[in-house]
Amino acid sequence: SVPRPVSCTECEQMMGFPPGWTELSGEDQRNLDLPWGTDAYLNKRRNAVGNAMAVPVLRRLVLDAVLSTVSGSATMVSGMTKEEYNPI
Repeated sequence: SVPRPVSCTECEQMMGFPPGWTELSGEDQRNLDLPWGTDAYLNKRRNAVGNAMAVPVLRRLVLDAVLSTVSGSATMVSGMTKEEYNPI
């Protein structure tokens, strides 16, 4: 059996966004010339979610950075030391 495709709303929820986050407004939709509900429209929405950073991950990274700065601790909430943390 063929698995069903994941809906746009399910994609948004898996990444921590509220339902309908990638829904295009009427004007944006007309500018892209993508009729609502077509495969091209849905693929644009899934692509937008796929290119985003997951909200829970970003929240944790920011929390780690803020708490380690405020507390002056050498170890972040994630257990990583400041020496191990190497942002690009």
